[in-house]
Amino acid sequence: MDYLRKQASRKRYESAEPEWEQIRDIGEVERPDIQIDIRAQTEADHPDARCIQRRLNSQLERIRVGNQNLAKRWETTALRTRYRELEYSLKMQRKRLALLTGLVNQ
Repeated sequence: MDYLRKQASRKRYESAEPEWEQIRDIGEVERPDIQIDIRAQTEADHPDARCIQRRLNSQLERIRVGNQNLAKRWETTALRTRYRELEYSLKMQRKRLALLTGLVNQ
């Protein structure tokens, strides 16, 4: 019984060999030069792609405007902070001057 199974599998293997030989003989298969238009493919796959694109563009615009506003606020905040630092340093300078003149006048 095992002998018959071995013969059957050998015949299947031997009959399959020539197909593999033919494939190996072909060498490289020529592939057509295909250029894929991603935008057209996306629009075909997703009919609402333009809507999604418009939504993304509007979100990017809002983010850009928000970044600009944040940069302006940062500049004004930095300017205000520097102004407060200068006021404080002048206040402390006046106090030191008052103490110094008080000591000199005694």
